[in-house]
Amino acid sequence: MNETPSFIEAKETNIRDLLRNRFFEIPIYQRPLSWNQDNFQDFVEDIKDALDSGETNYFLGTILLKGDKNSIFYEVVDGQQRLTSLMVLLAVFRDNLNDQQIKYGKTWRRFFPNTYTKWVEQ
Repeated sequence: MNETPSFIEAKETNIRDLLRNRFFEIPIYQRPLSWNQDNFQDFVEDIKDALDSGETNYFLGTILLKGDKNSIFYEVVDGQQRLTSLMVLLAVFRDNLNDQQIKYGKTWRRFFPNTYTKWVEQ
């Protein structure tokens, strides 16, 4: 039997690179999404606080993916709650933005009123 050797690779990445050209699958053995509104609100406030304090990086937490290095399909082994919540947050931005709002930052200012100027200046 020819088996491909397995390996573990750890690295820091940004959200753009994490999501670019990838599809994620939540395996059946994972628990269902259990975050409630309070958990999600804490998640958003943590991100907002990081931006308000001028942090240029925010540690989202560990996300463990399983997949072939040459594939675009990955199984989420750990970090499902954070990854799913991040996708929901990005979907909220997507659904609330139009080209003019993106250009002038209106929606960003509505969700993160104290961070827009810092974000644009960077």
